[in-house]
Order: sequence, then structure tokens, then C-alpha cells
Amino acid sequence: MEGGRHLYGGARQVAYLLNGLRDYPAEHILVCHRSSPLPQAIDNPKVRIFPCPVGGDADLVFAFQLYRWIRHEKPDILHLHSRRGELPAMLAGVASQVPMIVTRRVDNPENPWLAKLKYRHFRRVIAISQGIAEVLIKQGLPEEKLSLVHSGVDTQIFRPPRKESMRGQLGIPPDHIVIAVVAQLIPRKGHLVLFESLSRLRRDYPELKLTSLVFGKGPLEAELKAHCQKLGLQNQVRWMGYREDMAEILPAMDVVVHPALKEGLGVALLEAAACGLPIIASRSGGMPEVVEDGVNGLLVPPGDPNALGCAINHLARDSMLRSKMGEAGRQKVLRQFSIASMVEGNWQVYKR
Repeated sequence: MEGGRHLYGGARQVAYLLNGLRDYPAEHILVCHRSSPLPQAIDNPKVRIFPCPVGGDADLVFAFQLYRWIRHEKPDILHLHSRRGELPAMLAGVASQVPMIVTRRVDNPENPWLAKLKYRHFRRVIAISQGIAEVLIKQGLPEEKLSLVHSGVDTQIFRPPRKESMRGQLGIPPDHIVIAVVAQLIPRKGHLVLFESLSRLRRDYPELKLTSLVFGKGPLEAELKAHCQKLGLQNQVRWMGYREDMAEILPAMDVVVHPALKEGLGVALLEAAACGLPIIASRSGGMPEVVEDGVNGLLVPPGDPNALGCAINHLARDSMLRSKMGEAGRQKVLRQFSIASMVEGNWQVYKR
């Protein structure tokens, strides 16, 4: 079950998983929001689609619909992927007595007693990073219930080489260093920290030619744009919105910056690394599992604009270092974050 309305990182992982299970001996039914674009991303003929309205935690109508569907289809396992609709889906699973698995993609702590009450109903909890696993264990989840399965990235789609023609299409001056931030426009992604660091860099190093492209959408858009205006960054920061062609755009960038205060793992980081880009990220959550400090990028303390600015300045001035780190990131993704490994990891959980 994936209840989100957009094809963001978690939903895209569900598509990778279902398509990757094509050669495994099982059939699957995707329960998703009726307005979700996720079904269009599925090319596995063994997958049937059950679209329905998915509301929040109080959506008892969805809980009843899912309960009736489970009673009719009699699945062997109910696998929950989305926080949206998770509680009513769990209630439907408990009522129908189907074994349940949940994938946890975020590292923010939950209320301890609510977490204990919730996770007791799941046979297995899949964490997509060690950082998330540690949060779950601290909250009392028994280790024997926990499985670590990293997210995967399509390295055939997200790959080098650098695309100079795309830089021209985006109107990027040829002598500028281009920083990309790819994230929803929500508080925990740390956009304000990035803008503060860019303001300080502009003041302290006026000769540094930087263009920052902000990809994504969200409820903070108007506030963030106003803040950039206040800092005088309107000519340096460009708002790109949500794009479906990031596999074409990312190889044209120089650095990806991800100043998130919290992050379960960061699919955008995997995609950037697969494209051979160095990454600057916060030392928080699962991000250090993607970014090895000094190897394929730089890690900075979360919420520290001075440290972030220093890291940007360091990479902006050293093209050879950017190239070396980008290649190291590509190799790391090929070794540790393949779709095949993610699919096999989930399949082993299903078998157990």
C-alpha cells in the first residue's frame, strides 16, 4: 500500500520494487490513491492496481474499503509503504488478520508508547537506513523484528556523462558553478540554512560565481522565495519546481547540496551520486550512509550555515576534487544501492 498522491522518492521506490519483482514467483496488488501517477510507472504484468481514495489517519472509509478488499483477495502479506493512510490500513490488516510488514522511510522519532502499540502488530519492520534502524531500536522495537534494506536507484537512467547542452537549455552561464538542491519545500529539508550560507558567501567571496537551482515544491514556497528576496539572492537562486526529467538535469549540475535537518536516507542523494556528482549533506539520519565525508562528498553539521558555506566554497573552487568525488559516488551506488539488492532484500523479508 502506497497512499501518496505524487511520485516522490518513496513512491518511486515502490515502483522499482514492483517492477523488480517481475521474475519472482509471486503476484502483487498495488493499493494506491486514485489520483496517484504511480500506476503509470508500473510495467510488471503481475501487478494489479486497486486505486481508491486514501485519506489521513482518521479515514475509516478507507479502512473499511481495504478490509473488504483483503477479505476478498486473501493476500498472504500486506506491505505498508506510506505514512499517508498507514493507521487505517493497519486497522484493516489487524481486523482481517493478514500478516503485515511496514517500511519506515523517515528518521523522526514517534511517541514511544504509540510506537510500541503500533509496531507490535507488524511481523517485520523494514528500515531503509541504519540511521532509521537506530531510531526504531531506541524507541523499543525488538531487533529481531527489524530488517535493513537500503533504497535503490536506477543507475541506467541516472548516470553520467555531464550534459553541457542541458546547461544551455537551463540558461546557466558557462563560467558559473551550479548548485542543485532537490527536495520538497518543507521545514526539515533545510532550505533556509542553504540560503543563509549563500548570502554569506556572496558577502565574503563576491568573485565566486554561483547559480543555485531549487527543485521541488511544497507549502513553504512563498515563504522561501520571500526570504531569498530579503537576502538579495533573487538573481542567484532560481526556482525550478517539480521536474520529471531529473535524470537529464542532474548530470548538468556541479554539486548537489542537501542541508536537511532530518532525512531517512535521501533518494535524491542516491540519484545525484549515480550521476557522478559530489554531494554536500548534513551529518544526520541516514545521509552519512550515502555520503562518505571526504570521499564522495562533504558532511556538515545540520543547521550550520557557516560550515555549509565553507563546504560549498571548497568544492566550488576545485574542479578536480569534484570530479574525483563524483566518480567515487557513482561507484558507491553501484556497489551498495542497486535496485536488484533492494528487491532481493524485500523478497527475503517476504519469504521469512
